[in-house]
Amino acid sequence: GRLVARSLWMTEPIALIPVARDRFDAARADGERMGTVMFDRDAGQRVVRLRIHSNRVRNVVFEKTP
Repeated sequence: GRLVARSLWMTEPIALIPVARDRFDAARADGERMGTVMFDRDAGQRVVRLRIHSNRVRNVVFEKTP
């Protein structure tokens, strides 16, 4: 019932909290904000890209290819 990210370096999952359509704030269990995860859609509304921006990394992009 929720969206989470997991890391090899952290024991607890990172909660992805919806803040707008296709945008989530990432927060640890103690409430510390970790960054933002955004999904980009094409004209047909299909997800084509995932972007991550945090205090440790900037502009990490995963693109879906055919």
